[in-house]
Amino acid sequence: MTKFLVLDQNVLQRKKGPLPPLLAHKSVRFVLIDTALVELVRPVKWKTTLQAGLRFLSTVPNRCHMSISVDEAVKWEMKNARPIRRELLPTAFTDLLRMAIKSSQDPQLPVDLEARISAVRDELLQNDLNAEAAKKELIRWVQFLRDNLPAGDQAVCRATGVGRGARAVIAHRMGRSAFYAFAARNSLTYSQAARLRRQNCLTWRWITLRIHHALQWLGDGGIEGANPNAVLRDLLDQDYVLLGTSFDGVLSSEVGVNAASEDMQWLTASRKTIWPGRSRP
Repeated sequence: MTKFLVLDQNVLQRKKGPLPPLLAHKSVRFVLIDTALVELVRPVKWKTTLQAGLRFLSTVPNRCHMSISVDEAVKWEMKNARPIRRELLPTAFTDLLRMAIKSSQDPQLPVDLEARISAVRDELLQNDLNAEAAKKELIRWVQFLRDNLPAGDQAVCRATGVGRGARAVIAHRMGRSAFYAFAARNSLTYSQAARLRRQNCLTWRWITLRIHHALQWLGDGGIEGANPNAVLRDLLDQDYVLLGTSFDGVLSSEVGVNAASEDMQWLTASRKTIWPGRSRP
């Protein structure tokens, strides 16, 4: 059975990490999301980091895919009123990624490819790496919980040693009401929203994950004084977790990413596999 694994950028360069052993398994395919590309091309000398980051994947370029961003996926679902499936991996994105992987180990990137990647980098830096905007978004989610979460549940979140399970249950319940409100703001009827939630759409999972993350800040406190760059890193990590629930999981070396992934797998345990093993996008 073919598996699709979302790759956290922190596994791309580790010789003794979880990625190298999987390269020999032809049934495993690898998904890079825009977050990974953001982190690879963020430095000024991005060509060097891109070369290092794609070195292992250069041996299996035709088993690599690139997804659209989470924001674009959410917009797609709200526009089309149905769960996003194969549209997560557009051919044009995958073709660009495979071209970059194949050329990454050459001394010089082809001029047209370098220009395309530079243009993508400029857009990512402008839209995906705005730390202040990321912090404002998280503050909105924490305030939503302060305004809408029952006092008893807020006390549970603030209690010392509260279990991950308790927060996951609260995230599931609050995510449901937040999802219906979000769908209504995007002009979907209640029946359309209910059908999307029953189908475990990405938007429902995205909202649940955002609330799951905000619950930690609600319990621990300190969001107003938090370092915006730290908040941004957390939000970027959530993209790996979220897209992992659309495939067969996320491959990461970070404890927080793996813990959140386990929680989301529990929250979405009833989902159908988007791409059965015999079906390839």
